[in-house]
Amino acid sequence: MLSRPVVAAWTKGTIQDHFFKEAKKQGYVSRAAYKLVEIQRKHKVIKPGNKVLDLGCVPGAWLQVACQQLGRRDKGGLVLGIDIQEVTVPPKYCDDRVAVLQADARLLTPEVLQHYAQDGFDTILSDMLQFTSGVNDVELSLELAGTAMNVATGHYY
Repeated sequence: MLSRPVVAAWTKGTIQDHFFKEAKKQGYVSRAAYKLVEIQRKHKVIKPGNKVLDLGCVPGAWLQVACQQLGRRDKGGLVLGIDIQEVTVPPKYCDDRVAVLQADARLLTPEVLQHYAQDGFDTILSDMLQFTSGVNDVELSLELAGTAMNVATGHYY
């Protein structure tokens, strides 16, 4: 268990972090937005009009960035965020093309995903992580990575 001084130092360091401050200033719900901004800049994983699935979407920063990348509304597109935690669509940068579903990604079925995207998703994003306990953390991380791969390739357990 972390001592109070360690937690206080971590909190202070996070609040003083450049990306934390920039995210707040720009209206993103977390600094994680800049991870996807950088991925998008380098790899162009989201194209205008794409159907995007965001696994592990809480708190919603990737939903915000993904929606921005869809382009104009007349181009269409969809962003579906799924998380085991309660999830809401952030109001800034998201429009009616963003939907969220509280569910365990490990239990998703093709039918659930087809309800949102009949022909499948163009881009699968995953920033899933488990609640760390110190016990079996590596195994749980690998299970979530495998889940993302299985959803992306259409191979379900």
